[in-house]
Amino acid sequence: EDGIRDLVRSRGLGDVYKRQVQSVFRLSGVSKNNQPVFGTCFLVQSQANVVWLVTAAHILDAIGGDQARLLLRRAVNSTYESFEASIAIREGSQNLYARHQNFDLAVLRIVLPDGIAITTFSLSSIADIDAVRRLRPGPGDLVIIPGYPYGEPCNSGGFAFTRSGVISSFPFSGALAGGMFSVDFSVIEGYSGAPIVLADKSRRIVIGMVSQEIIIEELRNSQKAVKKKQVSPGFARAINGTVIREFISSLR
Repeated sequence: EDGIRDLVRSRGLGDVYKRQVQSVFRLSGVSKNNQPVFGTCFLVQSQANVVWLVTAAHILDAIGGDQARLLLRRAVNSTYESFEASIAIREGSQNLYARHQNFDLAVLRIVLPDGIAITTFSLSSIADIDAVRRLRPGPGDLVIIPGYPYGEPCNSGGFAFTRSGVISSFPFSGALAGGMFSVDFSVIEGYSGAPIVLADKSRRIVIGMVSQEIIIEELRNSQKAVKKKQVSPGFARAINGTVIREFISSLR
């Protein structure tokens, strides 16, 4: 942790990460089986107080009923306090969010209430093909991932816990064709939908979004047979930022 903190300071990225974490929020609800559903989402500016809510599609799919809850925040006496707001995600059997045909990605257009204290990502802060070619991300590059482990915020202001990881895919350019890449990052429940941010000097660049943990099948020899066991090696499967940006652009 000290090494990552020193790296952030040496690159002058502290303010970048502070701004990007203020664009991230908890998304929650209850499933049809009355079980809690938690995820992370981030907001992308559309116009005025209208924004695009971006998250993993399986989170919204899992929430039963017509409403989800978004943990927002307001400024109070030079600090923050969080509060929950209900947002409509479907009308009857009709989803109000757009779901990507090929990826675990959902985007929902919402109107924010007055009096809240947030920042949002601009569409240009999500990596496109040109940004990927210019930044040339690859294995070992540091990424910052803010999210809500088991739906918990890090404080009464409702902010996400910021964790770090490194890109583990090679070559990253392959993600442009396949739309997915991997990160050395252990996915805790609640982190699906979290943005993956690669810093570009004074800019905050979203290069992807956490979809789910990677599960592999381990084979073990026993005296009688080969046993198969599913294990998590501690990697996240991520959707490339170019997919996210193109999908939002198609909805505008």
